[in-house]
Amino acid sequence: MAAIGRFFFGSGLRRVLTIPLLFAAVYFLAALFTFYRGTYDVPETLDFRFEEITTAISAHTIFTEDPEVRTGLTVIDGLHDNDFNTAELVSLLSSLADRGITVDLMGAPTGFGGFRRTTSSDRLELLETKLRQAGSLVVISPREPYSEEERGLVRRFVGKGGRLLLISDPSRTQQINTLSEEFGISFQPGFLYNQVDYDLNHRNIFVQDFFSDPVTEGLTQVAFYTAGAIRSGGPALAYTDANTFSNLVEGVEPFYPLAKSSQGNVLAVGDLTFMVPPQNSILDNNRLIANIAEFLASSGRGFELADFPYFFDGSADIVLGRGSLLELGAGLRRTLSSFQIDAQVKNREQPGEDLIFLGLFDDAAQAERYLGQAGIQVGETISTPFSPDLDPKGTALISLQAQDDRHILIVLADTLDTLADATARLESGEFRDVIVSELLGVIVPAN
Repeated sequence: MAAIGRFFFGSGLRRVLTIPLLFAAVYFLAALFTFYRGTYDVPETLDFRFEEITTAISAHTIFTEDPEVRTGLTVIDGLHDNDFNTAELVSLLSSLADRGITVDLMGAPTGFGGFRRTTSSDRLELLETKLRQAGSLVVISPREPYSEEERGLVRRFVGKGGRLLLISDPSRTQQINTLSEEFGISFQPGFLYNQVDYDLNHRNIFVQDFFSDPVTEGLTQVAFYTAGAIRSGGPALAYTDANTFSNLVEGVEPFYPLAKSSQGNVLAVGDLTFMVPPQNSILDNNRLIANIAEFLASSGRGFELADFPYFFDGSADIVLGRGSLLELGAGLRRTLSSFQIDAQVKNREQPGEDLIFLGLFDDAAQAERYLGQAGIQVGETISTPFSPDLDPKGTALISLQAQDDRHILIVLADTLDTLADATARLESGEFRDVIVSELLGVIVPAN
C-alpha cells in the first residue's frame, strides 16, 4: 500500500510541475514566431532641413551692446551676512565694467569665504564712508537686519539722487525688508510658479508683460528661475500672467517681480537667479541685466561738503591766493593723491576743471564770484546765510559749490596758521565737525 501511495503521489507531483512548464514553453514559442522573424531592419533615417529644426524655449540667445562709458562707483553690500557670492554676479559686474563703473564689495558676503561679523558701530562707519563716494548701492539678500541708523544713511543717500538696487531670492533666508520698507517696498514670502507655461520646471516662470520704463526697454520675454512677488508704493515694471501663482501668497491679481519706489531711485528685483550664468543668456535676460547696470551707472547723486574729496571727478586744480601758500597747496595735493585724485597747483583756474582755491581773507576778491553765489561776504565781518556775522580773527571758511558739472571748493582764513588748521581738518576728516550746512563749514576760535 505504501508503494502504491508513493507511485500516485509522485506521478501527481510530476503532473503539477509539468503543466506550468508546458504553458511557458507554448507562450515562448508563440512570442518567438510572432515578434522575431530572424532578421533586423535598420530604421529609416529622417532627413531634416536646417530651417525645420526648432530649438527649446530655454535656448541661449546672443546679446550685444555699445553702452556709454563714464565714471562712477557702485558699492555692493557684504556687511549684512549677505547670502550670495560674486560668481552669481559676474554678468552684472561685466555690464557695469563695460560702462566704466568701478565696483567696490563692502565687506564679505557669506558666499565669499564666510561672513566676518563686525560691530554695529564699525559697520555704520564703513557704510557711511562708502556711501560718501558711491553713485549707487546694491543690496542682495541680507541676513543681518539693517539698523535704524543704517537705514537713515541709505535714505539720505537715495534722497541726494543715489541709486539703490534691492535683490531678493525667496529661497534664501533674508532680512531685506528691514531696508526696503524704508522706501515703501515689501518683498513677499514664497516663490512664484506656473504649471502651464514654464521653462523646464514650474518654478522657472516666463514674464512677458512690462510697463514702459528704461529698465524694461527692449524686453520681450525674460525667464526667472526662483522669483518672488514685490509690493511697492511706486510703479510696477513687470507682471505675471493669469497662470502664475505664489506658493504662499493668495491672490488672483497679477504678481510683480520687478518694481520701483515712488521716487524712482530704488529698483527692486524679486529674483537673483536670472542673472547667474548660464541663465543670464536665456531670452532677454542679458538685456534686462544691461538695463539694470544702466540704472546703476546713470546715477545723478548730488554731493555735499561732508563727502570731501569724492566729489572731485578724478582731478582738480589747486589755485593759491598768494605764493606763500605753496606748502599748504602741496600738502593738500598729497592728500588728494592718496584718494587717486590728480591735483595740480596752478597759477589760475582752468575752465571746466574742478577747483580748490586756498587763500586768506585778503585774497577773497579772487574768488568773489564764487563767494557771492554762495551768499558769503568777506569784509570787516564775515557774513554767511547759515551763521551770524563773524569776526574774521581766528575764523576760517570752507565752502563747496557745484556749477556746470564742476565742483569748486573755497578755503579762506584770516592767517596762515588758521588756514593751515583748516587744510589739516580737510586731510583728517575733522572738518565734518564744523559743518553748518550741506555746503559750508565754519571754523571759529575756541572760547
